[in-house]
Amino acid sequence: MFKKINVLIIVLLIVNLLATGIIFNNDINNHSLNYSKDIKYTLYIGTNDKDTFEPISQAETIVNSICDKYLSGYSYSRWNGFWKNSMNQTTHESTLVYTFYGVSEENITSISNDLIKELNQESILVEKDIVYSTYCYGNKLLITNK
Repeated sequence: MFKKINVLIIVLLIVNLLATGIIFNNDINNHSLNYSKDIKYTLYIGTNDKDTFEPISQAETIVNSICDKYLSGYSYSRWNGFWKNSMNQTTHESTLVYTFYGVSEENITSISNDLIKELNQESILVEKDIVYSTYCYGNKLLITNK
């Protein structure tokens, strides 16, 4: 009985995933809006010093300065989180989350390397996503990155 239920659940999950993929692809390809395929990078940057575990007071200013050196635009926000440090202590940390479109992987690598050094970080999490997007100007939608 449990085997039949497990098989049914697996079949339903596969059907759901296939249907979602088909619906998503049809929506992007056949929709009346013109979406463009692009790469989006997201950097998650801790604001605590890796050695002292203390917050870096000017972290946001430092990150903005480094991003300005390589890029002409970006978006960012501040998140709150926690992690276990090397002494197994729970550490609360403010994280800066930066999002970039239409930039090179070389620039992302340079920014990350500079940030690790300047903010004394152990690492920076970098996400790379393929996204579909378009700009909206009132009632008129335009293709991004023609």
